[in-house]
Amino acid sequence: MKIGILTFHNGTNYGGTLQAFATQKTIEALGHEAVIVNYAPLSFRDRFYKCFTSSIKWRNIRSYLLDYFKEPEFRKFRNLYMNLSPRYYTEKDVIDNLSTLNLDACISGSDQVWSPYMAQNWGKIYFQHLFPNEIKRIAYAVSFSCSQYPNEAMDIVRDDIAKFSSLSTRENSGKTILESSGFQNIEVMPDPTFLFEKDLLSLLNHDGISELTTKEPEFNDLKDSYVYCYILQQNQKLIHKVSDYYSDLQNSFSFGKVIDSSKLNFRFEGVTEWIARIANSKLVVTNSFHGAVFSLLFHRPFIIIPVEGRLSGMNDRIITLMKTFNLEDRILESYDTQKILSIQNSLIDWKEVDEVIEKMRAKGIGFLERALS
Repeated sequence: MKIGILTFHNGTNYGGTLQAFATQKTIEALGHEAVIVNYAPLSFRDRFYKCFTSSIKWRNIRSYLLDYFKEPEFRKFRNLYMNLSPRYYTEKDVIDNLSTLNLDACISGSDQVWSPYMAQNWGKIYFQHLFPNEIKRIAYAVSFSCSQYPNEAMDIVRDDIAKFSSLSTRENSGKTILESSGFQNIEVMPDPTFLFEKDLLSLLNHDGISELTTKEPEFNDLKDSYVYCYILQQNQKLIHKVSDYYSDLQNSFSFGKVIDSSKLNFRFEGVTEWIARIANSKLVVTNSFHGAVFSLLFHRPFIIIPVEGRLSGMNDRIITLMKTFNLEDRILESYDTQKILSIQNSLIDWKEVDEVIEKMRAKGIGFLERALS
């Protein structure tokens, strides 16, 4: 079968890019042909001047500029590793060209592709609106990015959701949303990055090391001896304090070497480089869900710092993830050097972690096998 994948594959975001790639590789491992439907409207990543347009809040300009200059590294990864269709700039482009893709089925997800904001402002492409009935529709680990879905948004997409032959969500809250709207047989599935095969992870790490050592010859000497602080969002006071703590030359644990993603400025990390930063660290300090996921996949000790401010709602899935692995004690909610040392020195049972990951992989792959049968 030829399977299409509709997800947020085109953002300048490590987790978003890797979850799309993981879905592709999983479908291929099941013996199918996979193609990522390359729906990517024009944005500031395509045109420098768009970073300064009046519709953009001035406080976001620095963030947009950083993404603009980082984008070529992501484009390189997509072109090298991902099987992309021709680029489609509008929903109409996708619909008009579906026949040329010859899809037997199409998967929506993972990521927040079914958020009410998407449904109400960006159209219904991720709900496979106007897709021909002969294309089987599957939702894998879709997220609604909210716990309460507005009735007016559900009214917009209800008929399209009803046409999906298999439905699964990434969070329990998504399952509740669908069930409260009358849908049945909803399953909760793991993020696609947990479906990666170990051999492929090793390959990505190897490629990342090669790129890093080309740019930073000293990287080989740093392996397993640095703290990697991977920080998402701006104005995150607690995680910066922890980063500063590990930067202290008096601190024998870090040997005074901290790699802080927020301080790399215009030395941008490609996707495989980011993987290698995590896989070869001594400790990961992060407020990122996928930062935690790849720490688990590569058996790297880690400290979780909750996101602060208006985006604190993002913490739900990372806290849920820690509960899944019985690792809630690795969450640092306030600056406490004794707690930092306690987390740092506590051992993780990696055998138990691998057993949980294997169960998650089996669950996700089993769902996709059934959905595509």
